[in-house]
Amino acid sequence: MDCPVGEVKISKLLREVPQKSQMRIMDELWKLKCQVAAKSDEVAAKTKQLYEIKLQLTLALSTAGVVNARSFLEYVVKQWEVELTGVSGNMKRLDVFKDGLRKRPELVECLRREVPTWAPPSMGKERTVENLATNIESIILDANNNIHTFNPKTGLALHKTVHTGPTVAALACLATSMGVLCHIVVKNLATNIESIILDANNNIHTFNPKTGLALHKTVHTGPTVAALACLATSMGVLCHIVVKEDTFISA
Repeated sequence: MDCPVGEVKISKLLREVPQKSQMRIMDELWKLKCQVAAKSDEVAAKTKQLYEIKLQLTLALSTAGVVNARSFLEYVVKQWEVELTGVSGNMKRLDVFKDGLRKRPELVECLRREVPTWAPPSMGKERTVENLATNIESIILDANNNIHTFNPKTGLALHKTVHTGPTVAALACLATSMGVLCHIVVKNLATNIESIILDANNNIHTFNPKTGLALHKTVHTGPTVAALACLATSMGVLCHIVVKEDTFISA
């Protein structure tokens, strides 16, 4: 059996060491190798245990009625409110998201990193929490987010298209924070373009016989606007982009 490259290099180096010291060095290297192997086994065992815990939690969410991204977020609201007050159903949903985020700086950091359009770096801590909470709530309010399904064995299936990127990234952060299994399904380019037709929200982009397409760019329509602009240019059609400032609404 061939030796790994690292062991071959060590063997060559040992030949340069006085013979009386070689055995002692080999003993120490062997102990170190055993320690690394033991740590690897320990990490593997903990990884398996963590996966099994996530699997049990995912099954519990399914039993609790979670079937898609919206019902997953409704479950999050209930859990956070019980954690905050001991009961559920008394607080406004937006307030639950705000208070829950304040207690979870790691989740806030994940959302800021993965969805920078929701909370620019220059934004203050409290304004950041408010904007993130508003955007998370908007995911529940948007019926289009029923495309993100929930399976009792595999968890959240997040469907990433040309315009769902921010929503998918935010849901992935939330799922990780809650210890829930999730995976992202990336749609190909043709599917992404077709999804623009299927999304009723894209009726905001209007067409004028004199000026062509008016593409309304907000914090969550950027990918759609860019795609439509490319298509218009390819077809030789006039278009212009209308930028909506200070809009923090989810895809």
